[in-house]
Amino acid sequence: MKKKIVCAFMVCALSLGCLTACGGNDSGNESQSDTITNQNDSTDADAPAADDDESQKDFVGDAYSDTGEGTFLLVNSSGTTENGNVIVVYADANTTLMQIGYETSGINGGSLSHIYIDGMLSTKEQLGDSQGSLDLSGDSLSTGTHKVEVVQYDGDNTDSTVTMYKAASYDVKEK
Repeated sequence: MKKKIVCAFMVCALSLGCLTACGGNDSGNESQSDTITNQNDSTDADAPAADDDESQKDFVGDAYSDTGEGTFLLVNSSGTTENGNVIVVYADANTTLMQIGYETSGINGGSLSHIYIDGMLSTKEQLGDSQGSLDLSGDSLSTGTHKVEVVQYDGDNTDSTVTMYKAASYDVKEK
């Protein structure tokens, strides 16, 4: 009888040990792994940006002024960017996508135009005397003034010389 009790006790102890070891360690490893991942995520988010925000941009147009033939204007309900005006766009935290219009005239339609918003490539278009729209989302909808730049390059090669540069701005305000 003693043997049966001892044997039953050992089976229970081994079963509990196995459940604790197998089940406990797995969930412990998962939460530890998740904690490490979350710590790494927050460390990355808290890390300072690269040496310069401009190093992350597709195009830095600070050194350029209006160059080349033609005009580029942003247009919406608040008006146009003619004569250096800044149009106003209203958005709130729930706005995920918005469009603003543009009008071009006299731009070389034989070259590809690269359109950048805040230095990030938005689209490439064949412009001339045309109208279209630009999608605004993410950072381009954050409150503040944003710059839209239209650039053409010699031979349509972004490593070549800029042959045409036009810029206009829009201001995002909270609804």
